[in-house]
Amino acid sequence: MQKVNQDARAAGRKLIAEAKKEKKKTLIYVNNRLKGNALETISAMVD
Repeated sequence: MQKVNQDARAAGRKLIAEAKKEKKKTLIYVNNRLKGNALETISAMVD
């Protein structure tokens, strides 16, 4: 398991927030490099 990349998660949260604000569809590609577990990374971005 890799160290959590808080900067990447924060960037993802920012992209999601901006897309919601502007009511735009947004795709964010998340792979296992951000923590070794993409599901946990995605969950952290949307919570």
